[in-house]
Amino acid sequence: MNRIVHYGFVGAVLLGLTAGSAWAQSGFFRQVVLKPLASQADGLRVVGILLGSKKGDLVSDTRLLRHRDVLPENWRPSSAEPLSKGYASYLLVTAMGIDGGGNQRLFGWNKRRAFQELVYLQVMPGKGGPHAKLTGPEMITVLDRSSDLLRKERASRDND
Repeated sequence: MNRIVHYGFVGAVLLGLTAGSAWAQSGFFRQVVLKPLASQADGLRVVGILLGSKKGDLVSDTRLLRHRDVLPENWRPSSAEPLSKGYASYLLVTAMGIDGGGNQRLFGWNKRRAFQELVYLQVMPGKGGPHAKLTGPEMITVLDRSSDLLRKERASRDND
């Protein structure tokens, strides 16, 4: 029964995310949700989608994220490597321009601080810590929560 509810929730998230998206993105979402572990390439694709990229691959997503100063030059993403929660968190906080707390302002973002910030903002599931690997359904849920957070932040900026 729980599995049916879980897949129903994931299906609803997918439907909401793909309602206005290109067919290529909906195909990507369908592939990711079925993966036991999301890859680093999946993480880059999700961040690219948040930044408005309509379609891409590992090379073009890497180029886009480096151009926007989201992906550090020394990071070499791989389509074969699983995506850790810390790696995904770092990409998301830098892409979304999240300010963070005092430690972040003093020392900058790292995977651990980025993970803690997204757990605090209820975007990233906290179970397992920054070294834990993200599953496909968790990746889709993180994308949905990230886009909700971006919408709320834009709305609050518009009201100011």
